[in-house]
Amino acid sequence: MPISISGDGTITGVSVGGLPDGIVDTDMIATNAVNGAKIADIFTSGGITIGGLRIMSGNFTSPSSVADAGSNDAYPGARYYFTTTLTISGFATVPAVATTLASGYHEAYQASAHESSSATAVKPFFSAHRAGGLQSQPIYWAAIGEAS
Repeated sequence: MPISISGDGTITGVSVGGLPDGIVDTDMIATNAVNGAKIADIFTSGGITIGGLRIMSGNFTSPSSVADAGSNDAYPGARYYFTTTLTISGFATVPAVATTLASGYHEAYQASAHESSSATAVKPFFSAHRAGGLQSQPIYWAAIGEAS
């Protein structure tokens, strides 16, 4: 189909991808034209890269059985614990990782990220005074860092 410009300024015949790169700027995008559903389309595989920033998120359920450090008081608050591996992608270095552990036990928390974390896998460590604070709990996480 040939490209034609009508008297009222309407252009027809332009195919998808028919405009040169960089031609559309923010002034050319209609108000509210980019909605939540369209943004969700670019947030694929649990992650999005915006400029040099990479963000990934996900969730999992903690194990039904957690380790018991016993009466070892060298690490107060870490009597019960577990660690897990979160597989990540698109990061240049080890990202910052935040988690939520809303178990209802005030002493349950993410203690740290394990020293063997990398740009492709982070290993958060969780601990609590009581096993119930960690067992079978929903955990949500987000990793933010430099994009590769």
